[in-house]
Amino acid sequence: MSKKRKVTIALDQVRQIKFSVNAMVELEERFGKSITNIFEEGNVGFALIVAVMRIGLIHGGMKIPGTPKNQELFVGDLIQEHWIDEDKGLDMLMDIIMQALDVAGIFALNKPEEDEANPKQDTAEEETPPSA
Repeated sequence: MSKKRKVTIALDQVRQIKFSVNAMVELEERFGKSITNIFEEGNVGFALIVAVMRIGLIHGGMKIPGTPKNQELFVGDLIQEHWIDEDKGLDMLMDIIMQALDVAGIFALNKPEEDEANPKQDTAEEETPPSA
């Protein structure tokens, strides 16, 4: 059974953000570096926020016509008009983006709980008793 793995966000209307493996590939291609390097502390700026939102919205089901550059301009306008101008703050937007990445399971920020279908595996090697 497939999980929904989407997060909602209120912009011009309620939208879905979803990050799949293909979304991560698209981000890596857009920025020319691995996904872990893209989200390093200090690398987060408006270009990253808009690109991540564009990709997340598209993979969440939003139809945005045009080239990726024009799509980013459109998403930037959405963020400006329905987020910044409404004084919601970029920290809240980043929290939603990080929640969507967490729900996606890409970074395994929330480790799955142990259950019968996913038992905890002990990876530690057994100690060998010292020989006498």
